[in-house]
Amino acid sequence: MYKVLIVDDEPFITEGLPHLIDWQTLNLEIVARCYDGKEALEVLSQQTVHIVITDVNMPEMDGLTLIRKAHLQQPQLKFIILSGFDDYKYLKEAIVLGIENYLLKPVSEHELRSTLHNAIAKIESELFHQIEFRQGQFILRDNIMHRWVTGEIHKKELLERASFLDIPLDSDAYLCVVLKILDVPNAEHAPKINNKNLLQFAICNICQEIVTSEKYAAFKTLCFCDSSGDVILVVMNGSSRWKDEITPMLEQCGAQVQTLLKADLLFLVGTIEPTFSDIHHSYTHATQLQDYRMWSVPNTVLFYDELKQSADAMQNRWKLDLKRFQDLITEKKQEEALVFIDYAYEQLIAMRPPDSKLVREVTAEMLFHIKFVLRMLSPQASLLQEGFSALVFAAYHQSGIEQLKSTVRQTLIETIAFLNHSDQEISPFIRKVMDRIHQKYADNINLSLLADEFRINPVYLGHLFKKETGEIFNNYLNRIRIEEAKRLLQQRPDLKTSDIALEVGYANTNYFYTIFKKITGQSPTDFRRELGG
Repeated sequence: MYKVLIVDDEPFITEGLPHLIDWQTLNLEIVARCYDGKEALEVLSQQTVHIVITDVNMPEMDGLTLIRKAHLQQPQLKFIILSGFDDYKYLKEAIVLGIENYLLKPVSEHELRSTLHNAIAKIESELFHQIEFRQGQFILRDNIMHRWVTGEIHKKELLERASFLDIPLDSDAYLCVVLKILDVPNAEHAPKINNKNLLQFAICNICQEIVTSEKYAAFKTLCFCDSSGDVILVVMNGSSRWKDEITPMLEQCGAQVQTLLKADLLFLVGTIEPTFSDIHHSYTHATQLQDYRMWSVPNTVLFYDELKQSADAMQNRWKLDLKRFQDLITEKKQEEALVFIDYAYEQLIAMRPPDSKLVREVTAEMLFHIKFVLRMLSPQASLLQEGFSALVFAAYHQSGIEQLKSTVRQTLIETIAFLNHSDQEISPFIRKVMDRIHQKYADNINLSLLADEFRINPVYLGHLFKKETGEIFNNYLNRIRIEEAKRLLQQRPDLKTSDIALEVGYANTNYFYTIFKKITGQSPTDFRRELGG
């Protein structure tokens, strides 16, 4: 909401004006009321204000002096004058100062509403023009920043570019924060800017002004637009109380973006790294939190270390074997998988009181494992493309444990039903071949070796496989390997891409890159930024 300050020495105005119109319907909030210009200047120095409604004649400092002094510090402020004097001298000077309107007391409700509406339209128009003008100036810098945080730039090139682009590399610690722009359920809640690139830049612009303000001078913070559509903050020079100090800054960014653009964010905070060469670890950890956007309230700040400790504690506390859960789904053992789900929620219900955050984390983990199996076994499944998303969205809006458990059970039942239906179209022999691929995909496996194992001509095996699965053998094998690679990219940030290539059966890293990009449309490095997207 846009912030309004009322300045008048008459209590009748300061107390009565808030009740004259419905400010909320105009997306306005009265944040303070002052009785003279001097007091108003103090308020303006301490908090965000977009529109000032002021009297002219007041003690200490009159309204026209207030406008002159305030515009020196904040030229974008919009002023509306309320006066009991129909004086041409005042009106002429006010027009020179650039006011929105000069309203006579007693003020008309219609005239006030119309003036405020025009002031808001001007604020938004100025903001959008500023964004469009500045957007093209940062392309080179954003590209360098992107390559830096993803670890795709050589140290020598980074040092050369950093001095030219004013990127400090002499800090004691580095932290990466990903600002994820949240999707909205319907057009009613859509942001004011429809163009995604323009919206991204607008958010970056708003956050840049906040994080570089004097209030947060303890940090040195850089803000840029990532090629994936996110806004990225690189925070440097923190103290031992990073979390306590950075949270208010990020929350202010979220509040201001919501006020000006009607857009919701999720703040994903990575790990603190000791040198500029290690910042890609912080970025990777931050992006690993993206799946939590389905469960978090808009404008929440999530810390990787905190959530990792919570996930580890959950595993240690319950010995919840999610790998076993995944195997049950893969083997289509529905009853055993349902028992697993029931057990998990029984443990949650047994907590007094239940930890709502932990409940959502457990729900998210089980849904992600179901999604992973479905994607691996049947990438074209309509349930994955449509039904799964709908179920997850419904779970996001459910608060009760029983509702969440029901959502997970329903997802599992529909997933296994889909997989069983697919199995009916495949012969037992080809199913055995597929099972062997899942067991041996990391080895040096090929069609000829499988044909020898099953005592069948390799050409005929390839023909049968294509006929029943709809895929040629090599495409199927590559898909299984790449799905496992995607899982490792998400869950093992400590592994290099070359190590992951070997883990899934590719001895040649360049070939792995080629196949990965062919199947996913992006490189392994780019995928690591999106994880569950």
